[in-house]
Amino acid sequence: MTEQTVTSDQAIAMAQQALNQNRPAEAEVLMRKLTAATPREATLPRYLLGLSLLALQRPAEAIEILQEVLEVEPAAGQVRSAVAKALEDTGDVRAAFEAYHSALIANPSELRARWVGGRLLPRVYQDETEVSLWRHRFSAALHSLTGAPLETPEQAEAALAGVLLMTNFELAYQSEDDRPLQEAWGKFVHAAVAKRFPDLASPCPPPAPVEGRRLKIGLVSEHFYSHTIMLLFGHWALQADTSGVEIHSYMVGGTRDASSEVMAQQSIFRDLRAASIEDAARIIRKDELDCLVFPDLGMGKSSFVLAAFRLAPLQMVSWGHPVTTGLPTIDVFLTSDAMEPEGGEAFYSERLVRLPRLGIYYHPTPVTSGNRAAFGLPDEAIVYLCCQAQQKYLPQHDYLFPAIAAEVPDSRFVFIEHRQFTKVNQAFRQRIEAAFRADSLDPDKHLVFLPWQDWQDFLRLCSVSDVFLDSIGWSGGNTTLEALAQGLPPVTLPGRFMRSRHTMAMLKLMEIDDLIAVDEADYVRIAVRMGANVELRTALRERVLERRDCLYKDIGAVRAFEEMIRREVSAIARAE
Repeated sequence: MTEQTVTSDQAIAMAQQALNQNRPAEAEVLMRKLTAATPREATLPRYLLGLSLLALQRPAEAIEILQEVLEVEPAAGQVRSAVAKALEDTGDVRAAFEAYHSALIANPSELRARWVGGRLLPRVYQDETEVSLWRHRFSAALHSLTGAPLETPEQAEAALAGVLLMTNFELAYQSEDDRPLQEAWGKFVHAAVAKRFPDLASPCPPPAPVEGRRLKIGLVSEHFYSHTIMLLFGHWALQADTSGVEIHSYMVGGTRDASSEVMAQQSIFRDLRAASIEDAARIIRKDELDCLVFPDLGMGKSSFVLAAFRLAPLQMVSWGHPVTTGLPTIDVFLTSDAMEPEGGEAFYSERLVRLPRLGIYYHPTPVTSGNRAAFGLPDEAIVYLCCQAQQKYLPQHDYLFPAIAAEVPDSRFVFIEHRQFTKVNQAFRQRIEAAFRADSLDPDKHLVFLPWQDWQDFLRLCSVSDVFLDSIGWSGGNTTLEALAQGLPPVTLPGRFMRSRHTMAMLKLMEIDDLIAVDEADYVRIAVRMGANVELRTALRERVLERRDCLYKDIGAVRAFEEMIRREVSAIARAE
């Protein structure tokens, strides 16, 4: 078929097929040509063009095109939902929330508006009151959704289509006990899976006796590429004792890269990114694993739904996303003994199993060096690195930064902005600047907002900073491990949840307890003391460099992981 013979209807059909097959660039070209040749009243080509731009991660352009469609068809709920998705992709959650609401008014059954709109949460809250407001909205929406009927496979399939649109990822950043909400969600997702795929939700055959054979352990994630999860947990596969275990790894999302290929070489690797949820589940179950481990449930949509199946006689989750799943199909939560507080079991629906130390094998980046001029930082300043994702900084803790600055006049607080969410960056900057003005301090003097840094530049930034200020409520994990590798001493304040105690655990293992605060006033006191005393900072950097190796390349943690699974599988086999 030549280009000249393609009709409008054929071009639309071709664009729809391209979008369904994840080829949005082709759809954009087709619809650009068609919209140029048709009047504004021809809304379908423009709608498809907007969807193409959304898929190509160009939300601002998508909004412009989709708004043209709404001018012609203001009651189009599906279009309003697409506008909301585009606003969501720009980081403007508040506008997206309103747009989803208007989409539901236009069409109460619109899928994305119904399943996503009410569970949206901002990355940056304006104040502490707003945290409570959004949590209330989230809770109400979640409980409304979990009341959906699941009496037929068709109803369950419709529910799973909604579940696969979004995770509850942002909820854990509110620093509250999420177990009740996660359990409601996890039980619902499992019930939908069980109704739609009853054979895949039924118990697996019991494992064979473990004596004298290799265990088959599966790892499932959307993040088996150059990602934090690969850095933290990939070595469970890469350092496996192949005489005793056979590692199967399943990539169910993300972009395959050199790190993925290393995983593929060191394990029985299946790339299931193009598979449907059902096909992926059947492939995994057919492999007859003894144990299936999900390092990071809650970060990805596909892995969470797969975890709601019963794909192995023993299923576990670890702390890549350190909050309970609420899934009745996850038997064990693998935590770090050094991080988990006493009584931490209360916050998990899973049975808690503590691996020694951090529970992982981490390979740090070698020490690097940089210069402050490259980051626009004066040589004479005391540089406090505040490098966590913006959602880790809750507004009730903003006052700590000016409290430190008031005692350290030459201080600079360096924050790193999100790579694409401009509105989020603006909201965060305005909130932190307001905290300094409230204490009669000049934010322009003390605050530095750097653009997103690539890996090597982040390490150079660590090397030229004086103090690492850990985020409160959700501590640094990978970032702390790398900052310590560069010799940068942190200040941390542990809380009641494991996710707030990563840095504390590392300092405890290094026996540098004097950087662990007991309360917020102590946090300020330690940070000020470090900023005011160059000899202390030098001594602390030396202590970090001397003691950091106890955190890295912990092969004992990998062996403990394998031995623990052997014990757990053996117990199941004996019980049968």
